[in-house]
Amino acid sequence: MATRGNRCRVKTKKVVFRLSLRQKMIVDRYCYAHDITLNKFIKDSLKEFLVNNYDLDDDNYVSKNQLSLFDFEDEVIEQDEMECIQRFAPQLQMALF
Repeated sequence: MATRGNRCRVKTKKVVFRLSLRQKMIVDRYCYAHDITLNKFIKDSLKEFLVNNYDLDDDNYVSKNQLSLFDFEDEVIEQDEMECIQRFAPQLQMALF
């Protein structure tokens, strides 16, 4: 008899959220009508939402608060230089005269 190999465990995270009594009753009615469990309903709903709405690559996503410290693109460097020149232009003109 062949022995089973070691299976890799799927890492999961626990998510907790609250529903109003009315929302819970609606979800329960839907689950009963479609003969699915609450857990299956939530997983299917999340999967459908993510497939339809989430098309960003993790590598390309940059939050608005992320520093551009290591962005060495020419356009970014030129834009930073122009901002510095515009900010300090009055002081530079006074220093030259």
